[in-house]
Amino acid sequence: MTELFEQFMPKWPPTGLSYPTRISGDLHSAVVAFTDTPELFGGEIRILAAVDFKDGKVVRWIDYWDGRSFGAETAAKMRTPPDKFPTNFDYEVASDGASARIKEVAQKLAGAFAAGDAAAADALFSPDAVYLDRALRVRILGKEAIGKYLGRILATAPYGKGSKLAHVVGSDQGGGFEWTNTAGAVKRGIVAIDLNSAGQIERLDTTWDNGVMSDADLQALVLLSIAK
Repeated sequence: MTELFEQFMPKWPPTGLSYPTRISGDLHSAVVAFTDTPELFGGEIRILAAVDFKDGKVVRWIDYWDGRSFGAETAAKMRTPPDKFPTNFDYEVASDGASARIKEVAQKLAGAFAAGDAAAADALFSPDAVYLDRALRVRILGKEAIGKYLGRILATAPYGKGSKLAHVVGSDQGGGFEWTNTAGAVKRGIVAIDLNSAGQIERLDTTWDNGVMSDADLQALVLLSIAK
């Protein structure tokens, strides 16, 4: 991390900004949505980060974003080669932890996604929930529409069938989970969820690196957002 900052920070102009736009969680752990302006890394990055705290200090911070935010060709040039890409993401880090409620909801949702069970996943959402997939540029409104969308997408989405819950962060009000999937090109990603007072999901926000997926496969997933 120090080497990365030493490489980029001296070149950052005063106009470069990195700022949070949404926080789901608390001082124990959270999902933080934030934006890096183009002056920092050459293109705007809208990130979802899983953050863990222990005794008031950050002990783990993992960023997720879609690589094509830079454009597919530019992202490919920036990507770390597979043989040099990190393999240890410290999913079992010892932190102050996540609440029992967010763990329960995350485990149920991740389990339904992994099984491709759209009905079980849909049952966790509030009537007026909002579903956002940043990597696919998809926004679905309302529990009924979300259930139908999940019925179309879970068989092939990276966070769907065959995925595995890896790490949970957050509080009773919201947080999220990181997932892994060994089956396809996309190996990991994050799902942020906000809960209402009844423990229902009222907002889901997910992202993953769409830059490692072929144009054809990505376009096929995008087309599934169209209701039939």
